[in-house]
Amino acid sequence: LKPRSRRVVIILPQYHPPELKSNLRSILLEALHVPSILFTNPFSCIPYAVSSNSGIIIDVGAAEGRIACYYDGVICEDTLQIVPTGFQSLVAKVLAEIEGVSEDEVYEKIKKKDAAIGHIVQDLYFSESQDSLLFAFLSSLLQCHIDMRKQVVRNVVFVGGGVEGIPEFEKLFLKRIHSGFTAAANTTLEDKRPN
Repeated sequence: LKPRSRRVVIILPQYHPPELKSNLRSILLEALHVPSILFTNPFSCIPYAVSSNSGIIIDVGAAEGRIACYYDGVICEDTLQIVPTGFQSLVAKVLAEIEGVSEDEVYEKIKKKDAAIGHIVQDLYFSESQDSLLFAFLSSLLQCHIDMRKQVVRNVVFVGGGVEGIPEFEKLFLKRIHSGFTAAANTTLEDKRPN
């Protein structure tokens, strides 16, 4: 392969050393003479990796949870919601609430779905508080154009290490969303019944 004949796409994490980008640019453009470089973040690349061109992305990283809708393969930036629900937030809350446990023991408790931490997981990810992942999901969906919502909500994409770190995370999240919509629909139907 000749570097001069290839365009380069570099996916950089959100928090990277500032000099990394300039060093890569210098090496690729000046030393290897590549024709062009595109620097992007992992979050905006997700639509290219999934089979659907529309959906909603739930990214539970180490430091934060990010949710955004994408339509026709493009992230709808105005739907982006960022909440402090990263996996490290869960670990920190468990360490603060349960005295005398090490970080390794916390990881084991999470893997084993220990009942002592179930309410912490519930509060952080599935509650109706403004800092929860569920609230961010609903906020993102509301920011999405009304004509796109039906298509977007059909494809919920879970990514990030936090999703893998919490057993059955996707199942629990979707179950919570379903129960919320079912409760809302039943309330609406009851309001419309004649007395």
